[in-house]
Amino acid sequence: FGGLTSFGHHLNAMLTSLRPVVASSERIKALQRPAFNPVIISRIPVPLYSTVKPLPQVGEFGCSTRELKPFRLLENKRDKGEADNVDTKNGDAEVVIELTEEDLKWLKTQPLGPIGLDNFVKVVKKTKNLPGKMPFDLSKHDAADSHVAREMLKRLEKDIKVHADMENEKKVPGLIGLMESDLAPMLSEKPDSKVLQAFVSRAVAQLSLLSKELLSLRNSDTAQIDLLANTLIHRANDVPLEKNRQALVAPLSELKVEAKDGEEPTWSAQISAASAPSGPKEVAKPSAEELKSFNDQAKRYLYLLQRTGQIETKIWLEYLSASTLSQDAGKELMRLNPFLSKQDIETILCLTFGFLVRVNRVGCIDRCLARARSLLSLLQKYALNMDSVPLVERKELEKLLGHKSTELARLVAAERYCIGTGVAEKHKDTEFDPRYLIFEYLFNILLRKQQVVLINKFLSSTASGQSLVRQMIMGAGKSTVVGPMLSLILANGKSLVTLVVPSSLLEMSRNVMRARFTRVIPKRVHTFSFDRSCVWVSDVTKMYSKLKDARATKGVVVTTSEAIKSLML
Repeated sequence: FGGLTSFGHHLNAMLTSLRPVVASSERIKALQRPAFNPVIISRIPVPLYSTVKPLPQVGEFGCSTRELKPFRLLENKRDKGEADNVDTKNGDAEVVIELTEEDLKWLKTQPLGPIGLDNFVKVVKKTKNLPGKMPFDLSKHDAADSHVAREMLKRLEKDIKVHADMENEKKVPGLIGLMESDLAPMLSEKPDSKVLQAFVSRAVAQLSLLSKELLSLRNSDTAQIDLLANTLIHRANDVPLEKNRQALVAPLSELKVEAKDGEEPTWSAQISAASAPSGPKEVAKPSAEELKSFNDQAKRYLYLLQRTGQIETKIWLEYLSASTLSQDAGKELMRLNPFLSKQDIETILCLTFGFLVRVNRVGCIDRCLARARSLLSLLQKYALNMDSVPLVERKELEKLLGHKSTELARLVAAERYCIGTGVAEKHKDTEFDPRYLIFEYLFNILLRKQQVVLINKFLSSTASGQSLVRQMIMGAGKSTVVGPMLSLILANGKSLVTLVVPSSLLEMSRNVMRARFTRVIPKRVHTFSFDRSCVWVSDVTKMYSKLKDARATKGVVVTTSEAIKSLML
């Protein structure tokens, strides 16, 4: 190639001239990789969503008392930039965000009270009592001759009688139009078609009215939720700036700015005039107050620029919800927006609690609407031919309608027990433990009375340094409610929370705990495994370090009884 063409001659000449430069010691030294300088590296701004700088999280969840207060705000859509075309003449530019005393009365006791519970639910005593004895006799069985068997039978008989007495004295809510007396004509061997038609018509009308009232309340709540979400994000991330921008430049009287008649000079024109050379003219030195104001505004603009460059992050709803659990919520919020005032923080917390209880009520309404639609479809299926249905099928239908209507009535009349002086054990009717409320909000439930009482007993026992053992039946919420709630409250960095479960439930329990502690209230869930074949000191040291790390990071340890026994032995 080289030497065959003029291009080859030029290429050879260029390589010959560059060879001494490329091979020189100075060039080789210049190409060597510079030494690592951690000081320089640390000054490089890190993007928000990089692996080096994770999203900020609330540090602790130790707050045990907050207060739910009414509020009323008049927000301007134009100020928040939520609407471009708003009719200011008709008042569309302003919206009302409120939690009235009437709303507060129901939200802290019975969330669905505003629909008029007396029109739909009636609390009655059960008409069918449970028998207080065993349905069969085992005393004459050959295996019942031993002392242990006889004692077991006595205990069973006693437990059955106690349970029957409790259930027979209990009053349960029933759905008006679908009470036991309303369902009685379905059990007749020769039913009257007109009576059955009237029963179905009344039940359908009642369910339709209930669904209408629930939808109305849901629409009201969702409208407030949307306004609250937008207002919370706006207020939490707001950085107030000096409206009089002339304070950041020289006084207007000293500037020679050309402007049209009747118009004020623009800010950019003022800055240009202030920076233009004006000769030997003396400029008055700013006062200490002016200099302080200028520095404060400069910090605000710098913070906004860093937020735009994703060096600083905005506050989001999950972080707001988690900050309510902190003993110093103001400090947690000011980590992300240092320009919030004390009044701003109090307003944000108040609005956040209103947001949480309204979102939870929408979840309660959705559950009730689903049950009501199921009942309506079942009734409409037999609306025209109820009298022609065989008696056996009508008996099964009566049981199904009774079960579904009772379930719907319980959901509609459900009460909240985590607020107030009663079950919640607070000093005021509006006080509550925010960890209970955030748990209801996250998992779309209402804590039952038995669950709140049991958790409070465990917390009181732990505070006094005493042990406590309680028994709960299957489905009462041991794994999904009581365990996670106690883990949230007791894992405070000083104590190690350990959940001991049977081997068959280890995977399920671990998955439940990980599902509970994810985004809003993150906690690490560790698994402790140990057997007697472990003989290496290094393995035991690693386990000890793992447990210490779990305690320090406020994590939760899940293990089995076999692992605990092996460790003790």
